[in-house]
Amino acid sequence: IYHRTDGNYHAVISFKGVRKDVVGKNKNYVIERAKDILEDLGGSVGLTRNFNEFARMWLETVKRPFISAIYYDTLLNRFNVHVAPHFAGKRITQIKPFDLQCFFNALCMQTTRTAEDVKVMFNQLFEYAVGNGLIKVNPMRAVTVLKHERQNGSALSPEEINEFKAKLNDVPEYKIPLLVVLYTGIRPTEAPSVQIDLEKGAISVLNAKKKQYQKKDRREIPIIPPLAPYSEEIAAYNFAKIKTVTLGKAFKRVIENYSLRDLRHTFQTYARLTCTKEVVNLWTGHTLGKDMTDKVYNHIPWEEQKRQAATVFF
Repeated sequence: IYHRTDGNYHAVISFKGVRKDVVGKNKNYVIERAKDILEDLGGSVGLTRNFNEFARMWLETVKRPFISAIYYDTLLNRFNVHVAPHFAGKRITQIKPFDLQCFFNALCMQTTRTAEDVKVMFNQLFEYAVGNGLIKVNPMRAVTVLKHERQNGSALSPEEINEFKAKLNDVPEYKIPLLVVLYTGIRPTEAPSVQIDLEKGAISVLNAKKKQYQKKDRREIPIIPPLAPYSEEIAAYNFAKIKTVTLGKAFKRVIENYSLRDLRHTFQTYARLTCTKEVVNLWTGHTLGKDMTDKVYNHIPWEEQKRQAATVFF
């Protein structure tokens, strides 16, 4: 790039025998345009300026090492389904607040929960782009996204639990995973990772929301008495084939007025009748407490966990 005598800046891009020229009065514009052309020709300008490619690189390199495998898969799926098709072919420098506002307005019409997750993802992604000099300002700062109203969930009554179990024969292929979700309180997204240790009397899953202070990827839940009769069937079941969406549909075929996540809420409700809050939170993968002592010294002896688990009946 050079400054011509007529006051314009002139950039020459040459790559694999192809030559392009950019002329303009603003030096920064000429430089940025030259970089765009070079990338179009297949050349390297450091970090890619294509939005979708940059986002996938960020998810893989920056985000993935610090989150659970389940949460990463969730983010990647939301990106592929909702984000990538909308921004296909766009450069990160072309995405303005108005474009983002229109995107989020449409997404909120479909699902505010996903929109809120994508908002968090975009805030971090664009800040990373700012830090790497690809853009000067995070465009998300001027975007408003409708807040997702979370519901605490509802617990099934004892009568509804009995009715639910009786109707599981209507969905025999999903009977075992639905019983496991009910009697362990795991998140539905954790169901494909279920493993059972018959000798120890434990169900283990990959923690979908692993905290940074947690050293183990998997957490264990003692097998409570109502689940024990199904231990052999659990050991023989192929949990890896489960899809959360199809599991949710199977649940709705059994009981209509609740959501699949209400089984987790049901477990928490009845387990806390006889078990300590700390133990139930440990089983369900919740934060044990705000005190750092709870985060560092969160090991509750397995025998104590089994003792409390033996008191849980519903």
